[in-house]
Amino acid sequence: MSEVNKRRRTTSIDSPCINDLPDILLAHVSIYLAKPSQALFAITLMLMHPSSASANNSSTPNANAKSNAIISATSSWRVLDFGDIEKSLAAMLTDHDVHAILSCIDAPNNVKRLKLAGCVK
Repeated sequence: MSEVNKRRRTTSIDSPCINDLPDILLAHVSIYLAKPSQALFAITLMLMHPSSASANNSSTPNANAKSNAIISATSSWRVLDFGDIEKSLAAMLTDHDVHAILSCIDAPNNVKRLKLAGCVK
């Protein structure tokens, strides 16, 4: 007699997705992250959302409502310190990643001091 594995994972079309969460909830959750992590979270949501794909295939993703809510949840982007995130994450960031973060938060108009502690690439 064969046994059937009853603990099989099934996926459903109706399974919840982070894009289903309200913008305000994601913004409130993001305030507990370090500023570089908030920006990376916003960028990830931009890349996950199909309508955020850039029409001209540029390296910087377009903003969407969820990402804007996360970025605007932070009151001030005056100091962006990569020393606030884990060293292992900072060490993995490339120039492209840092460029995406700076573009996402409109760094020329918002950031006064940039600290690249731990960014070795």
